[in-house]
Amino acid sequence: VLGIPDIQQLANAARFLTGLYGAITILVVYFLAMQALNAFPAIVAATLAGLTPLMGTHAQFIKEDIFAAPLLMLALIIVLRWGRVPSRNKALILGIIVGLAVSAKLSSLIIVIPVVYTFIVVGRSQERSYLASLGLVALTALLVFSIIQIPALLDHERWLASFEREAGSAITGHYLYLWPIQTKLIFHLKYSLLKGMGWPALTMGLFGLIYVIGRWKNTALPLRVLTVFALSWYGIHELLPLKIYHGGMRYMLPLVPVLAILSILFLQVCISYISSEISASGSNKLFTALVIALLAVTLFMSYPLIIRNNIDTRSYVTKIFLDKLPGKVVIEPYSTLKDGNVGAPYGNNEKKYFSSDFALISSILYDDFFLGTTYIGQPDFVYEIGSNYRSLFSLTYIQVSNNKFSYSYHNPVIRIVCLSDKAAQWAKTLDLNSLDHKYDIDLKLINAGTMPSSSAHFG
Repeated sequence: VLGIPDIQQLANAARFLTGLYGAITILVVYFLAMQALNAFPAIVAATLAGLTPLMGTHAQFIKEDIFAAPLLMLALIIVLRWGRVPSRNKALILGIIVGLAVSAKLSSLIIVIPVVYTFIVVGRSQERSYLASLGLVALTALLVFSIIQIPALLDHERWLASFEREAGSAITGHYLYLWPIQTKLIFHLKYSLLKGMGWPALTMGLFGLIYVIGRWKNTALPLRVLTVFALSWYGIHELLPLKIYHGGMRYMLPLVPVLAILSILFLQVCISYISSEISASGSNKLFTALVIALLAVTLFMSYPLIIRNNIDTRSYVTKIFLDKLPGKVVIEPYSTLKDGNVGAPYGNNEKKYFSSDFALISSILYDDFFLGTTYIGQPDFVYEIGSNYRSLFSLTYIQVSNNKFSYSYHNPVIRIVCLSDKAAQWAKTLDLNSLDHKYDIDLKLINAGTMPSSSAHFG
């Protein structure tokens, strides 16, 4: 692939590319913020978006979301510029960007909602037809999407199977069916945005959203378009049952820049209300002080994820335990830096577990099923796997964590479960305290019969 034969070199190249796209996203956020804010607040909004855990973490992951995010922000910029001065060229460019965004991630089709809203509002205000421009956008986007999909369409059976699988997942969910009546429309707010932005930035962003909605008719078009995008993106993702507990956090990535802009807007509004009580220089100093505090808190939350990525628990498990476990080992996905050799404890996989001495289990998997068992109406296998995990955790196991922030696919809690008496006896001979100090991690031996403690994700 790309002329790179070594898989690790390929992974490094891909990570460089995602990091580059992350940096491009911040630059694009600045220009998007400039549509609604002045220069300095726009710089602050872009910086805030870049410092959030959600943006910092997923700029390191090889996932499609980091490629779609800047394209969505760029589409918003172009549609807002079209809104000021409509032209065929801008509609053509907008169609190209929308086509690229949808090619990167199908859910980018949601961008159609703010685009149509803008065209209708501008068309009515200027008493001109917007259907021709809207049609040009649609045809261009479809053409770009089709051209990009040509290699996939050549293997049409595989493409169709992949499309049906993803479409089915969007309708029914992957393996957890989390309908809005169960999650009360706050699933992504609680598990994605609160962790992904931190409560100060998220709270201010939500107040900014409420401020724009409350003054809708008197608010400038750019802020209304950003609000339409935010409500559409969140609402559609929240209404669909497709909510992966850990991986699904990335679904809210395009909302981070918009909420960052709205948070700075709200901060400006608050300062304006008290500006009559203090001097202009005092207002500027207060705004700067609050901005520094907000950025500092957000950076503090992101620091373990962005700066200290090498502390991931899986690297410790691989380094300390993996090659030293005396017996047969089953390895679940996400539990080490190496590929897993078994799936969740279900069906035929159960035999692999209980014919082995050790099982390496990651919270990225077991938290999903622990969460699923708290909701009614799940597939039977969700409850069965959740029950099997609880049975496994009634055995002796070593819990590996580092008391650092666990987020998305990063830094999970790992449990090394002893599946045989021999394995349990070996675990009890380990000097975990010395390993704690040597590697600066938190190792705990949980004896058989002890109720499993909550992981860093769930509980």
